Formats: sequence, C-alpha cells, structure tokens
Amino acid sequence: MRRYAGWKTVYEDENCLVLGKGHFPLRRICVLSSVSSSNLFARIKLARFRSWTTIFSLKFIPSDDAAISPARSQGLTLTPDSQRMFHKFTFIIDLTSTIDQLWMAMRPTNRNLCNKANQSGVQVRVENAPSAFDVDQFISLYSEMARTRGLAIPQRSVLMKMFADGRLILGCAERDGVVLSMALCYLAGETAMYLYGVSSSRSVDGAGQLLQWEMMQALKAHGTTKYDLGGVPRVEESDGIFKFKKGFGGLGIELGPEFYWLPVWVQIFRRLRQWLQRRNSPV
Repeated sequence: MRRYAGWKTVYEDENCLVLGKGHFPLRRICVLSSVSSSNLFARIKLARFRSWTTIFSLKFIPSDDAAISPARSQGLTLTPDSQRMFHKFTFIIDLTSTIDQLWMAMRPTNRNLCNKANQSGVQVRVENAPSAFDVDQFISLYSEMARTRGLAIPQRSVLMKMFADGRLILGCAERDGVVLSMALCYLAGETAMYLYGVSSSRSVDGAGQLLQWEMMQALKAHGTTKYDLGGVPRVEESDGIFKFKKGFGGLGIELGPEFYWLPVWVQIFRRLRQWLQRRNSPV
C-alpha cells in the first residue's frame, strides 16, 4: 500500500487514484481521476465509501464532461468546490528538449536575470542527499515565510524520509556562503514536481531564476522528462507566482474542476459557523 504524506491508497488503476485519510469520527476520501465522470463512476463505486463520517473530494485532471454542476451519481450530489485542495493551473517543462532549446524557451527577462545572478557570483548546488544542516536551513527559512503567509510547514521527518527514499532533491543558491534561495523537488519516475521554494531576506536579483534553471539541467541529466512547476493559485499576469513560473517557458495546463460531498452534519456545522461569522463581523 502506497502512502502520500499521511494519505493511504484505497483504490488505484491506470487512470484513477483514490486516497483515504483519517479515522472516526471523520474520514476524508480524495478521488483523483483523468477520465470522464461517466467512466469514473462506472469503474468504481463511490457510494461504498460514503458514510456520515466521510468527506469526499473529487477532482478530474482534466476531463471533457466533468464540468457538470452539480453532478449527481450513485446517490451522491457533488458540489463544485470553491476552496480547492489543489491548484487550478500549472506549467509543465519538457525536459526532452536540448539545453539550448530550454534556455531559449525562457522569457528574455528570465535569461537576463540568470546571467545577472551568475555574474554577481551566485552559485547553485543540487543535492540528492543533503546534509541535516541543509534541511534544517530550508525548514527555518520556509517556516518564517509560512507564518506570515498562513502556509503549512512541511514536517522534517517526512522530508528526511523522502530524501532517504530518493524521492526528493534540494536545490540551494548561495553567494559567499550565504543562502539566497532554496527549493525542494519531488521525483516520481520520469516526472519531477517543484514542491517548495523560499528566498532569504538577503537574496539577490535572479537567484531564484538561476536556481530553477540549474535544477532543470540537473533533472534532465537525471533522466527526468517532465518538470511540473507545481501549480499557481491564480492565472493572472499580475500574480507574482504565475509570472515567475510562466517565465520558464513551460506548457500551461488547466488542472480541471474539483467537487466535494459532505455529510449532512458537516454541512450544518459549516452553515452555522458562517452564520456566526456574519453575525459577529463589524458592520
């Protein structure tokens, strides 16, 4: 049985993965599917997972007929979820291209920033088995950012296990021994995914871009064919994350719709909490 950061595999086939997490009094089921909703419902019996203690999250990645709102099948009314579990859009870089092709696919701004960082003495190293000090530095930097932005902080034990299993690599951009930017990348067969990234308060222009460029080259040398830049929350040029990731020249891909199903008691609790928030909010 494969596990994914606390989730365990409940069902799996070529185009569908069902993950489970938690126990009584509340269990969560997450269904990831790259097939149409009709084919998915014919393949697995979602109703067998349904109970008054279960929350469903259903995601199609992507599908032709999945945008039905609301969708109903097997006695489950599935509502479009505005609070997504996953990002809505990502960029995929084709690492089968030559180094020259990858370089020219980047925006001129990114290439200029990479050159600027190089000329200023920024050096990048990519580690398959980083030291405990490197991991602690990453967690320290990321924790500072996470607290200000309300993000979850990755567990050190989980990261160390992933490094030990060969599923994670760490990239670090430095100058004169000072850490400027760090990134973690997950390896899954011939595909890699950018998981976490953080820059220090002492970072310089282009350090983050140079770090990603060097990681792309290291992944290509490793035999990786696709590099998923990890998704963006908003598909807007004004969004800094979108602009940063788009600059590397990857193919933009919609990640498909998400739906959820909640037990009645959870729906009542949500509505009560929303009512209390509105009631107590200043006019």
